[in-house]
Amino acid sequence: MAETEAFFGNCRQAKENVYNALTLARPAILVRGSRVLACCGETDRSQAMTEEWIKTHQEPRPIGFDETVSGMRAVIELFQGRPGVTVQLLPPKIGGLGLGAQMNWLVRGEAYLVQKKSQEAAAEFQQVLDHRGLGHRTFYWPLAHLGLARAAALTGDTAKSRKMYREFFELWKDADPDIPILKEAKAEYAKLH
Repeated sequence: MAETEAFFGNCRQAKENVYNALTLARPAILVRGSRVLACCGETDRSQAMTEEWIKTHQEPRPIGFDETVSGMRAVIELFQGRPGVTVQLLPPKIGGLGLGAQMNWLVRGEAYLVQKKSQEAAAEFQQVLDHRGLGHRTFYWPLAHLGLARAAALTGDTAKSRKMYREFFELWKDADPDIPILKEAKAEYAKLH
């Protein structure tokens, strides 16, 4: 729940969820909690949780240890204003298209948007759409539509941008109107000519 709230811009609720969850199952929450706190601007706390996770998983190292650490650090770097490092930390191809693939594509797409690299961003968001069945989270799907809308706007392709915004709005037609990311998207859409 915290991760969803963070990606939607509801950071107060996201942080509350993380801190409550940490009291119940701390080791299990560190990876996702770190990402949530980074998304919500608490990058120092996020970094501390990443280091704690690394220390508690030294021997034996779990499968995917290096990829998990890179993913955690990539999100921190993005929200510390270093999107180029984010892209370097996330592998360009996900071996076997595991559960982290959609998250990596989404985060890498956001990093490319920050760098104004619209084609690269669009390719990452399109990967999410092309592999909808991966993972168990559905919020990646609508956010990929929004990412594609933003990438198209960067290139000046207003028609495509409007189309992707409309698809995003259709997916969220029953969403609460005060969700921060939805409000941002509506404001962006209104500015398109």
